[in-house]
Amino acid sequence: IGYSLDATGAVCAVPQGLLLSPAVGRPVAGDVAAAAAGSWLPVEEPIPPPMPVAFCAGAEDEGRTRLLCYGDSLTAGFCAGGRIFEPYGQALAEALAAAGACTSCEVSVCGHSGHLAAEMVANLDGEQVQDLALRHGKGLRRILDEQEQ
Repeated sequence: IGYSLDATGAVCAVPQGLLLSPAVGRPVAGDVAAAAAGSWLPVEEPIPPPMPVAFCAGAEDEGRTRLLCYGDSLTAGFCAGGRIFEPYGQALAEALAAAGACTSCEVSVCGHSGHLAAEMVANLDGEQVQDLALRHGKGLRRILDEQEQ
């Protein structure tokens, strides 16, 4: 995966072998002319935080309600063709706090893009599980064990 700037200056992830076309604003195969003309500039790849990522809402206190959302790319929150990372865990934490369901909420998100349930089961104890989006997370049992300590 490479990264490019689109016409608006936004950083976009581009799968290897594809370039973003200014005309359509999405990846198309073989658009070498745009790259040669300098329409798309490579940018340094940002280092995504390892999963799980925690979102907190409400007051900080000792009795914080903690939830873990564990799954695939839907849980990870990739949308817009993989260019935007917006896990639903953030909205869930805010909604729970706003609804008064908890005075203090922490929602952790660990999504393994492209992994099937069988792969998640095979990696239950994994310390560094890499998904198809090249993000690293942990296995479900490992996360739960670490959070108990």
